[in-house]
Amino acid sequence: MTRRLVAALLLVLLTACYSWQPITASPQQLLPEERPPEMRVTSTSGAVFTFEDPSIINDSIAGSTELGPVRMDIQDLRVLEVRRFSVSKTLGAMALNAAAIAGFMALFIKAQPHHDGF
Repeated sequence: MTRRLVAALLLVLLTACYSWQPITASPQQLLPEERPPEMRVTSTSGAVFTFEDPSIINDSIAGSTELGPVRMDIQDLRVLEVRRFSVSKTLGAMALNAAAIAGFMALFIKAQPHHDGF
């Protein structure tokens, strides 16, 4: 039980550490410098793709998606995002985890037969 609780709390905390953040730099500048493992792209038509191992080929961005290989003209990009560390989400997840642990411990202590109240 304790291992499952710790694993669940760690999963929530580690997931919160990273979030999609919009990029202001051009893809031609970003990809060679940062080499992100994945990138989320929103096209001018509103379609959203997550490219794995994105690269620049001429005037297009290319990569693997859940639909298979995709290549999109850079002129058709509306929003470009990469996963980056998020301090605020991590601190929020830590606070929620601490509150959950404190609440669980309070219930556990109150449920003990020798406990005479708070």
